[in-house]
Amino acid sequence: MSRQIVSLGCAVSGALFLLALAGTLTHAQAPPDTFIGPGQGWTPVNEDAFGLGTGADSSYSCEEGFEVLVYDGRLYVGMEADNSLGARLWRTRDGIRVPVEQSNWEEVAADGDGNPFGVAYKPQNDHIDSLAAFHGALYASTANRSGIYSGTLIYSSATGAPGSWTQVISAGFGDVNNQNFKDMVVFTVEDTDWLCGGTANDAAGAQVWCTADGSIWTQKNADGFGTVSNTLIASSAVFNGALYFGVYNPEGGQVWRTTDLAAWTQVFTATDRSRVEIAGSLNGYLYIAPGALSGLHSTDPPLRLYRSVTGDAGSWSELETPLDDDPHNTRTIVDGAAVYNGALYLAVMNATTGVEVWRTAGGSGWTQVNNDGFGDAETFAAELLPFNGHLYAWTSNYVSGQQVLRAAFPFCQAQEITGTGKFIFPGVRAALTFNVENLNTVTVCVYPGAFPTTQIDGLPLARHYEIGCEPAGGAFTTSLTLGYTQAEFDASGINNEHTLYLARQEANGTWDSCAVGSHNATSNTVTCHGVTTFSTWAIVGTQGIPPAVRLTSATTRNERPSGWLWIILAAAGSARGLRFRQRRRCTLRSKTCLLTM
Repeated sequence: MSRQIVSLGCAVSGALFLLALAGTLTHAQAPPDTFIGPGQGWTPVNEDAFGLGTGADSSYSCEEGFEVLVYDGRLYVGMEADNSLGARLWRTRDGIRVPVEQSNWEEVAADGDGNPFGVAYKPQNDHIDSLAAFHGALYASTANRSGIYSGTLIYSSATGAPGSWTQVISAGFGDVNNQNFKDMVVFTVEDTDWLCGGTANDAAGAQVWCTADGSIWTQKNADGFGTVSNTLIASSAVFNGALYFGVYNPEGGQVWRTTDLAAWTQVFTATDRSRVEIAGSLNGYLYIAPGALSGLHSTDPPLRLYRSVTGDAGSWSELETPLDDDPHNTRTIVDGAAVYNGALYLAVMNATTGVEVWRTAGGSGWTQVNNDGFGDAETFAAELLPFNGHLYAWTSNYVSGQQVLRAAFPFCQAQEITGTGKFIFPGVRAALTFNVENLNTVTVCVYPGAFPTTQIDGLPLARHYEIGCEPAGGAFTTSLTLGYTQAEFDASGINNEHTLYLARQEANGTWDSCAVGSHNATSNTVTCHGVTTFSTWAIVGTQGIPPAVRLTSATTRNERPSGWLWIILAAAGSARGLRFRQRRRCTLRSKTCLLTM
């Protein structure tokens, strides 16, 4: 079990939460042990390949999941269906905050005749290559079928609805050899926002194209950055005021960057890996992942990981990780990494035992957070994206088709219970005041931004808690106080006409409202008195007062900090370096497709 010190974004709110409770603190306490919890596990939330079937060739071979995006409160995933079906784009239905089944999704790319974006020539719209939000519109690029060069296309829509898409470029920006347009990203130069992406062009070299208005597109680099063997721009990122692109070159993948869309500098070369995916940034570092072009062959070299504070040439440090233990961990893909709840999650292709998802809170310690292949060795790749507090994986599987899976990983704090009185868990905004206790420890886990997945009456805030104790059968009586952020309250639809209360989930999945509680609108906390059982808790607003809730007051009085202030300030200072306890959970065959994922 490895331990590491990281800086948490919740430390400030934890300190404020401590101050709000200062007047009733009854004894000193050491800072709680803080770690990322094991999570709720990975749950499929759609039918395989969204129920489209295997198409004309009766096979899912070479059909992948491409591109993920959250736009206007909905989760979008793009895909490559059978060649007879072409590119497909799916999104969660209106009002679905946590998808749980196929009925929660709708297709938006195909018209009534099943043509992607209304274009019947499906080799030109073979798969969704990139998605981006820009100036109040959704943009989607499509890629050509391998070996058929008709030119990439880009469409835009203000709503994302079927029939609302408009083509905004000529095929391939006027060059049919531009067969892909990947990883669109918004980059700002001197107060002007630009939407940029990169092509695959085997004839002239990869090209960067950008637009400031969504209509007029301009090439911003020399073909191939001056080298025709730089044939594919694979991924992008904006970091410290610069735009970065990861590039494929058979002699060694590269990273190029610019600050003005005019001058470009090569800042990294992978001499023994053909492409570089830019994984993202965490705690002031930019992470990159050099790997092989395909990643599906047994002879492909294993993935490597580097990071840099500046992104300058010569500043990249290679990381030693447990990924090296399996030589079949060959590379990640576009959107194969995501920052979620203060940690970097990385989906690593593995054609032997299936894709592996790994997490780091700071680079030196890594933990696998899925079973290989999510339990299916044929699931060889995944793209990752947070949505409404959960982490989603959009996977590729040539046997059963693409699948969307959902998981949630919480912040947790645990501490020893040494008697009656108040115990504060500042990093997760929780406090327990025991009148009776026969416990050794209590662990409080919060899923920030995550709605409960089980239906609940009223309007739940986008966070929920799981609380447990040791021994599990220990007797206690406590007042439970849970906090929320003002942003979560503002987004919930709850107003002054609603009552805010705590609800606990029963073993059968139903919710029981707190019998006696109070709400402090000043400190953004809700309390339930007389709690004798721990489980899953939610903060809920409902019209009027629930029958079971008898609020002691709509807003309780804030008590002024007293002699305990020094304890609070000491604990708040400790919150700057909370400890994460990493926990490892250990619970394809040769492919012939040329992947441009």
